Amino acid sequence: LTGNHAPLLEAYGTRFINIHFKATATASPVVTLTSAASGVQFHECTFDGTAGTMTSGILATASPFLQVVACDFVGTFVTSYVTFGTGQVGFARIIGNRMAGVAAKGIVVGSGATMGTGWYPSISDNIIKATGLTIDDDANIFMVVNNRLITDVDTDSDFNLGIDCKEEWASGNLVTGSGTEGQCDTFPHTLIA
Repeated sequence: LTGNHAPLLEAYGTRFINIHFKATATASPVVTLTSAASGVQFHECTFDGTAGTMTSGILATASPFLQVVACDFVGTFVTSYVTFGTGQVGFARIIGNRMAGVAAKGIVVGSGATMGTGWYPSISDNIIKATGLTIDDDANIFMVVNNRLITDVDTDSDFNLGIDCKEEWASGNLVTGSGTEGQCDTFPHTLIA
């Protein structure tokens, strides 16, 4: 499916399964979601930025219940693979994806993102490669669990240069960067043997 996609009418709960989204060569997201697209799900899809330089694979603004599960992100993304803008992101689930293209950051959550009471969103079991932060949750609202994170930043002196999220809601993440020579650090804390 070629183009830069932005559903304009109500698309609540729409599911995309095994779709290859190939962006055109414009500096925009491959898919842009707003509140009219709450509950959209992507399962085993590919977000392809190889035709040019995209800003993001998915830009979701005030779009709660988003699910991105077992998808591949390939090509170049100037901003991120997935970006959450200002507004509701409650119950979003970013699970089991392979984000192995070229991106400035992996997953970005803007400081204006909100979740609602008890609507915990999660980022779990992903492989994320980025030139900078792999996860940058400025709102501190995502549970971040069991991700494998690879950054081009030298994390020897401070592995927090590879991930930024609420430490109390993070567990089992491995971070590696340039200069680590194959070593990983566990975020937020080193495992006790």
